[in-house]
Amino acid sequence: MKSLQYRLSFTFITFILVRTLSFAQPEVPQQVVIISEILDEFRKNGDSIWPGFDFSSQTVLVYEPNNWVLLLNAESRPKGFENIPGEWPDLGATSYVYFGKYKDLSGQLTFNYDIDGHTTVAIGLISSNFSIDYQLAEYIVHESFHQFQASEFNSFPYYREEYYPILNPENAAMAFLEMSFGRKAILSMIQNNTNETKEMIARFCAIRKDRWSQMDPFIQNFEIGLENKEATAEYVGKSIAKVFFPNEQEYWDWILEGFNRRIANHTIAPTDVARNKVYPIGLTQALILDFFQVDWKSATSKAAETDALFQMLIDSLDFDQKYLDATALELLEGKEYSQALEGSNQLTEEYKFEFNSQFEEFKHQEGIQFEFVVPSNGLSRSRSSSSSRYYLRSGKDIFCKDYKIYSLKGADFIIQVFKNGVFETNDYKGKQKVVYSFHRNIGKVILNNREVTLSENGVHGFMTLEIIDQGLSCKIDRKGVMLIQEGKVQVVIYP
Repeated sequence: MKSLQYRLSFTFITFILVRTLSFAQPEVPQQVVIISEILDEFRKNGDSIWPGFDFSSQTVLVYEPNNWVLLLNAESRPKGFENIPGEWPDLGATSYVYFGKYKDLSGQLTFNYDIDGHTTVAIGLISSNFSIDYQLAEYIVHESFHQFQASEFNSFPYYREEYYPILNPENAAMAFLEMSFGRKAILSMIQNNTNETKEMIARFCAIRKDRWSQMDPFIQNFEIGLENKEATAEYVGKSIAKVFFPNEQEYWDWILEGFNRRIANHTIAPTDVARNKVYPIGLTQALILDFFQVDWKSATSKAAETDALFQMLIDSLDFDQKYLDATALELLEGKEYSQALEGSNQLTEEYKFEFNSQFEEFKHQEGIQFEFVVPSNGLSRSRSSSSSRYYLRSGKDIFCKDYKIYSLKGADFIIQVFKNGVFETNDYKGKQKVVYSFHRNIGKVILNNREVTLSENGVHGFMTLEIIDQGLSCKIDRKGVMLIQEGKVQVVIYP
């Protein structure tokens, strides 16, 4: 009888353990399901999206911070990785996964990321950024295409975004007219109205040529470089996202929303006028060239340093220069430009006021001020924010009150701030960057392999320094000094 009771008890416990273990198996991440669909679409139609770019055969690293890292199309298995679980979709590609936090990957986007000899893009997926499948699909493909550009495109001219004159009302008002006519061209294209599409694009071209001729040459050079880079990636990302829409109308509504959310007060806000306007305006040119059946893709990749997209619009649609000049003159005397200029002046003043208000609140918050002084040679920066960034002193100062992640990485150090405000100031000639943020509680500070407290005021030289906390993380394997004083910690990394 005891033997029977023992066998029954053992069987029941085994049953409970099996049930518990089976229910404990993690669900298939939705991101992996989306990646599977992206891979399938590229296998079917990849070459028609962009010749030579095949996401289904490209080495790509996609990860959810602290949970899993998925590596596609690697030639060998990196240390610590394993085959993907059997319940995950068949990705049709060599696929390895790492569960948990992997090295310094905390949500940032990193190009040319080295993982055991594999160089790829590391795409961090912060769940709150992507509530809809098509947004996630676009982001993954858009950023993967940038890695492709690095080897397949001629080099893009690089001009610091921080130098862009975002508080120039005339430039913002004219750029708004470009965006307005670009949006109208897309609407006409959707309705298959060729003549109306051509007329709206003519107005776009007229204003752009006039704006570029009037403004500082930096504006044209900056926009050409960024537009060629981002317009092509935007085009590829939006093309793959289309697969995830139930119908054409919803897809085009989404495209048009890219214009709508960057328009404020009949103009473009200072926070959007440098970079953010480039995405819808660049995409517009690509889509219109497609509409008029112009072979623009190969020319763009071979001439990434020129205004190839814009010039192809003018050449292929045969716009006369005198007509463009007369059109620009008429438009700049019209009511729409007058309203845009008035709105730009108002938003410029609001921008200054909002910065001063938010920065004062930032400076006087509770907590310890952590300041890092770092050499900027070879430095890479990755940022994701949920609020506006403010650029002051011609871009030398940058402030955002709410970064989801702010990351600086050098050859032998990495500094990361999570869910916090950061003020950054740059000495471009001296090749030095200073960043600081405030933190109420700090977990561990390990200096030269010894844990120290922030009550140990004074100057502490180090060869290694590590800070481990939920809101601030740094790991430095380089000579420097840490100064601790009441309410402030300054870390200087030597060049």
